[in-house]
Amino acid sequence: IRPLIKSYLTAAQFRLYEIIWKRMVASQMSAALFNNTTVDIKARCSASRTDYLLRTACSVNTFPGFIILYTEGKDEAEGKEGKSSLLPQLEKGDELTLLGLFPEQHFTQPPPHFTEATLIKMLEQWGIGRPSTYAPILSTIQARDYVTKAKGSLQPTELGFVVSDLLAQHFANIINIQFTAQMEDGLDEVAQENRDWVHLVQDFYTPFEESLNNASQLMEKVKLADEVTEEICPQCGKPMLVKFGRYGKFLA
Repeated sequence: IRPLIKSYLTAAQFRLYEIIWKRMVASQMSAALFNNTTVDIKARCSASRTDYLLRTACSVNTFPGFIILYTEGKDEAEGKEGKSSLLPQLEKGDELTLLGLFPEQHFTQPPPHFTEATLIKMLEQWGIGRPSTYAPILSTIQARDYVTKAKGSLQPTELGFVVSDLLAQHFANIINIQFTAQMEDGLDEVAQENRDWVHLVQDFYTPFEESLNNASQLMEKVKLADEVTEEICPQCGKPMLVKFGRYGKFLA
């Protein structure tokens, strides 16, 4: 439904409905096509006789597709930053003359933290879990203080880093994407009566039991650093600390 009665809507409401409509229509349109060109230039410094590799790239939109109607805000920003002028006609082996050299410093941005939506999307791509298990996964990692939600993103806590490192160290055969996806496939085969569930459980439990016994003997005890807060203890007058217990964080 495309909103046409603007007089009954506020500007913000109309804009929201317009974005929803455009995104829905764009999802049914063809993909955009780009012609990407990369040129490597071998340059030699006459003073030091050192060779350097210079690289430039150009991307030209040859078919707009869905972006003629709808473009994500992030894509718009990236498009402005990554926009480059057209490259001249070049052939392999052409000699070029250096007209100027301007050093510029660029910083690579780290990947953004997962949001609940992007984490679920990644789980779907990896073949981990089911739609019925996504909500429990998200609630569990937050309830156990493995991550905290800040500005819409899931940010790992110190406890989350420690637990992840220890599990990856002592249960490497289980804490990996391939294992989880393969187990999901195995359970599907059991549901379709193409595999015996007893053998599936045995194949999992035998190496797991060995890893569990080794971890109980070798896993070191890790003490998390206490976090100082602005809360003052009413008994001693000192700042209270955030400590980790069996059921999560508590003040002491």
